[in-house]
Amino acid sequence: MKSKWPDIRGDLFGMKWKMIIGFWNAKTLREYGKLEQAEKEMTNYNLDIMGLSETRLKESSEIKTQNGNFLIFSGVGEDIEHRGGVGILMNKEARRSLVEWSPISERIILARFKTKIHNLTIIQCYAPTEMDKDMKENFYQQLHETVTAVQKKDVIIVMEDMNAKIGSNNEGLEHVR
Repeated sequence: MKSKWPDIRGDLFGMKWKMIIGFWNAKTLREYGKLEQAEKEMTNYNLDIMGLSETRLKESSEIKTQNGNFLIFSGVGEDIEHRGGVGILMNKEARRSLVEWSPISERIILARFKTKIHNLTIIQCYAPTEMDKDMKENFYQQLHETVTAVQKKDVIIVMEDMNAKIGSNNEGLEHVR
């Protein structure tokens, strides 16, 4: 998805540029003050890019926050319960390097950043917790297709909230790539 903001791309990574990337399960961004809380955590940890899961936002879009950061998100459709949703929150320096982004589903979002060496592709995802085997298989199939569609020269970071189950009947996780 092309950005609605002006094209002010720069190089994010270089030989001397240090970038910090993190992840946070937001629980929701729909309530008043939650986006500001996410920005505060991003600042506290000095993050340039923060992947978010369980944003519970509707549709897919991008917004510029009051603090000058940018949020791209892939939300739920007409889900009355407002479950799921993923996003990537970035500071303005990271935003300048954003080439494109794609809302794959309410559980997967992809963002591609320009760098001096190789481009960086970040895939933020949120695995289903439901016991529905078909839902899980569809999610992992979609994640696999997303990862394999990334350009071969890109550096890929997959940030995941995998909702792992612990116990004697745990079947384990399958690696995507």
